Amino acid sequence: YIVLGVCLATPLGVAGGLLHLFNHMIFKNLAFLCAGALMFSTHAHSLHELGGIGRKMPFTLLAFACALFAAAGMPLFNGFASKYVLYYALIDQGEIVLAVIAILTSVVTLAYFLKFMHTAFFGQLSPKAAHAKEPGLFMRLPILALAGLCLLTGLFPGLGQIGRAHV
Repeated sequence: YIVLGVCLATPLGVAGGLLHLFNHMIFKNLAFLCAGALMFSTHAHSLHELGGIGRKMPFTLLAFACALFAAAGMPLFNGFASKYVLYYALIDQGEIVLAVIAILTSVVTLAYFLKFMHTAFFGQLSPKAAHAKEPGLFMRLPILALAGLCLLTGLFPGLGQIGRAHV
């Protein structure tokens, strides 16, 4: 999305691409911090060792859901605003095929994040997950901050704006 927007070389496309760069930084870091919390709490090295951990780690489950919804471009989350701008910029330039491909890419993103979420957080409780608990406060605070930013910049996408162009 970032490269797509910048390569479109229109003001709206570049703005959407740069906004998505900012948003991507937030939601992808959130997803990795949640994965790190899972690894820290379970000492698991494989996704298949984590089944059912959502009951033991509901905070991490909710935070990962924020990352999932933001990455997939769901409304109210930051990924929606930047992807919407990019879709609009593509359609405005007559690039309908690219817009459809970009939308389908969001669907694929939703699918692979849902696969991770289902395998790790739901289903039968695995032996590694049986003794897991939420990480300490110093690991939860950055996760909470990034999840909050996913929502805050989704509700107020202008907060991700670095500067204003005076035209």
